[in-house]
Amino acid sequence: MRPDSPRVTAPGFIVSLAVLGLAFSATPAVVAEEFDHVHLVAPDTMAAAKWYNELFGGRLGKSGPFDSVFYGNDILKVREGEPTSGSGGTSLDHIGFSVADVAATLEACEAAGGKVVGAARHVEAAGFTFGFCEDPWGTRIEVIDDMDHGGAPGLHHVHVFSNDAVSTAAWYAKQFGGEVVAFKGLAPLHSILYDNGGDETWLIVNQVPGERTGTDGTVVDHIGWHTTEYDSWLERLRGDGVKFVVEPLVLDAGHRIAYVEGPDGTKIELVENLAGGVP
Repeated sequence: MRPDSPRVTAPGFIVSLAVLGLAFSATPAVVAEEFDHVHLVAPDTMAAAKWYNELFGGRLGKSGPFDSVFYGNDILKVREGEPTSGSGGTSLDHIGFSVADVAATLEACEAAGGKVVGAARHVEAAGFTFGFCEDPWGTRIEVIDDMDHGGAPGLHHVHVFSNDAVSTAAWYAKQFGGEVVAFKGLAPLHSILYDNGGDETWLIVNQVPGERTGTDGTVVDHIGWHTTEYDSWLERLRGDGVKFVVEPLVLDAGHRIAYVEGPDGTKIELVENLAGGVP
């Protein structure tokens, strides 16, 4: 999400807010994929999971071996390690949470050991308030009082930065389905709404100058999608020339994962999610 009219400087970049009511042109593939998770890196995984749980709610638990927070069917997972960098400057600049009170959440973030990096401000044209904080491990977080999708606080979006936002958004729509639209009519925000069993999460792409670093090993290591039609999904991705960085691995009986590289080096996990399985 970004700024307010007519032009606002947010941490690290400037964006103009032209208002556009029409969807961007995109031809989504026929797919059965759903958004699955965000995977962070922190030296103390339980401390990180508890930090997010206390600030943004959700259900604390385990996803496989990982300490995690469940926001309905969407998952925030934490892998043990020392991140190579924060999320600012990478292709996945920040993650977003919907909250009831943006200003109060920013204060709570700072009180919990994070820091505020963008004060609360209101976007009159789109009817929401947003602000930015950073967790103690370097993940940039947007907090926004948008309850239109999902109807409750929780994981709201992942925000990708690219020097070619149109083609990057089209790539995600082709590989994971969905329609590219302007988020709440804001033209710079090339956005796709993904469903996960009723829990809806946006992927938003911003046009920014210059190159971004990839996400592998950084504090937001990767994002993931899942499907029950795994083999045909992988075959289609290979046919489109998508780069596999980790070939499919069997985690347990019939449960597989693989990793591919998205635009600008964003690491993406592909999960086989069998009916009733927990990724």
